[in-house]
Amino acid sequence: MTAKQAAPRKKCTGCHKLKPLSKFYGGNKAYGRGGYMARCKVCTARKHTAQRRARLEAQPQLRQKWSEYRRNLKLQEVYGITAEQYNQMHTAQGGLCAICGKPEQRTVGPKRTPARLSVDHNHGTKQVRALLCAACNTALGSFNESPELLAKAIAYLTHWNRA
Repeated sequence: MTAKQAAPRKKCTGCHKLKPLSKFYGGNKAYGRGGYMARCKVCTARKHTAQRRARLEAQPQLRQKWSEYRRNLKLQEVYGITAEQYNQMHTAQGGLCAICGKPEQRTVGPKRTPARLSVDHNHGTKQVRALLCAACNTALGSFNESPELLAKAIAYLTHWNRA
């Protein structure tokens, strides 16, 4: 390509801008005449996101079902427990963190609903221990789950809190 020749361009049917072909999906006959999709990659992503959001908003039970499915899958795959077992642990702990005894302070989503307690487990044996708030769970992880390090931290705080 010489300096005077411009890269091939195409007009997006979504944003109506003239863009280089690299901004479109395609490059083969599967996408019809010209070999490229009519919408650019950005407009295609926007369209698919809007469609997915519309489907979920039109069917709230579908959103709830999908959310529960993903949660159950994670609990089973990562921790080896079911949602029912998680709920039993949550009830047995009164919905409070097993270390600090407080409810979860972290919130999630646009409605700022309280997050669920985290499943604490031994990373070596994969044994589930209890449910913790995000702060306590992060603290244990920061100390590499080491009783020795935690004991040193306690001694340090005790020393400096005497004043």
